[in-house]
Amino acid sequence: MIYEAEYNTKAAKRSYSICSLSLFLSGILSLVGGVGLSFLFALLKRSGSPLISNPYFTWGVQLALMYGIVFPMGLLLMKLSPSTPPEKKKLPLGRLLSYFVMCFPLMAAGAIIGNLLSALISGGTATNPVEGLASDGNILRILITVVLAPLFEELLFRKFLIDRTAAYGERTAVIFSAVTFGLFHGNLFQFFYAAGTGLIFAYIYTRTGKVRYTVILHMMINFLGSVIAPWISSLSEGGGLSKAVGAMITAGYSLIYFALVVIGAVLILVRRRRIFFLPSPYQIPDGKRFSTVCLNVGSILFFLYCAFNIVLNLLPS
Repeated sequence: MIYEAEYNTKAAKRSYSICSLSLFLSGILSLVGGVGLSFLFALLKRSGSPLISNPYFTWGVQLALMYGIVFPMGLLLMKLSPSTPPEKKKLPLGRLLSYFVMCFPLMAAGAIIGNLLSALISGGTATNPVEGLASDGNILRILITVVLAPLFEELLFRKFLIDRTAAYGERTAVIFSAVTFGLFHGNLFQFFYAAGTGLIFAYIYTRTGKVRYTVILHMMINFLGSVIAPWISSLSEGGGLSKAVGAMITAGYSLIYFALVVIGAVLILVRRRRIFFLPSPYQIPDGKRFSTVCLNVGSILFFLYCAFNIVLNLLPS
């Protein structure tokens, strides 16, 4: 039994290392690609090319980089680790909607914590990288945010990652999926609410084995945050309507959002006792989870990469 536990621990460490290394290399590709694009855009601007002023060109190039190279490479590299998918089960529509509502208090609390910490650590100089994106109505930006990002992120952080780690402990795999998902965003503004919703997404996937449920929820949340919320905000500033009407619509939206936060918090409290994790065939022994999951080459490199991005985001621009 001692030898079997030691073998399982080594296998788990290898799987977590490969998964983390895949995320690290995806991040490096994104970073290097981003620097390359900045250089390209600078050259086009210097040459007076009309392409640089075309938002469809700039968003199209970024789309090709992230969803033609970065995420596919991450998915391909993660395949080097053996896969043990969860058993496939249906999720009733009512329960799916309840999970959606449960995301709201986690998003609200996460946003507050992230904003406060970012302001506190940076002295108020850090800026939320998604603020400018939300006001950009480019159709390619919406396609990326609402469709492609949820699809590829759920494949990478839920299906591919959990398929390769849940066999060593479902609870550990769910937490790891959520934390790495939050860290991959590269800033404290998004870390807490991304990790919070990531917990729900990861749990849904372990219980259903179907990534389409988490993709749907992820798309719904991104649609609210990147399309509906900016539209509501524009109404409060006029937006083709009188300011009074715009203010009423904004107040109504805020009231609905607050109600969803409260209802979601109640659902979490009521249903917390129903959360369960199935016994795993190759469970990591007690006392060795942290060293197995975090103290491996892939995880260390990934955590260092994320820490670099977070610190960089906190520095004055």
